[in-house]
Amino acid sequence: MTIFKKLIRKDYKNRLKYLVLETEYKILKTIACNKILPLSLRLKAFHNLNFFKSSNTKIRNLCIFTGRPRGVITKFGVSRFMFRQFADNGYIPGLKRASW
Repeated sequence: MTIFKKLIRKDYKNRLKYLVLETEYKILKTIACNKILPLSLRLKAFHNLNFFKSSNTKIRNLCIFTGRPRGVITKFGVSRFMFRQFADNGYIPGLKRASW
């Protein structure tokens, strides 16, 4: 198994984990930063946030086909090499190569 397949699998797991925990994290962060709420409630939310900070993972922008971390076109989620290959083969609708 190549290193890129491992990176793709790891990135997929991190994205699923982030998707599950994202809403709860944002709610707790909003409560902890809200100055109107009572201090005891804000402190409880802040302590619960510490759990998320230790388990929260950084999501890298990787190509979904090759796992390449650099030169990724965010809108399509693919590296520039794969983007050019797909554009040349006509797999991306509405995209034409420039010619003048």
